[in-house]
Amino acid sequence: MCDYLFMTAKLTNRQIEVLTLVAQGLTDGQIADRLVISPRTAGTHVQDALNTLDAKTRAHAVFLYFVACAGGNGLYGVNRMDGAVATEK
Repeated sequence: MCDYLFMTAKLTNRQIEVLTLVAQGLTDGQIADRLVISPRTAGTHVQDALNTLDAKTRAHAVFLYFVACAGGNGLYGVNRMDGAVATEK
C-alpha cells in the first residue's frame, strides 16, 4: 500500500516544491528561475527527489508522488508503489 504520509516525511519541503514544478512540465532552468536558484541546484533537488522516491524518470516521480499516492487514497484504483491496481476496499 502506498503510504502518502511516509512518502511525504521522506521528501524535503524543497523536493515537494520542485516535484510540483516538474509536474507542471518545467525544465531545471525554468524551475531555477521560479525558485531563484541556479539550474544546477534545481537539477540536484530534482535528482534527490527521484532518488528518495526510487523513481527512474521525472514522470515516474510525478506518478509516484501525485497520482499513486494522492492523499494516501490513490487515484484510478492505483494505490501501490508497484502500480498494481488495488483489489481491496
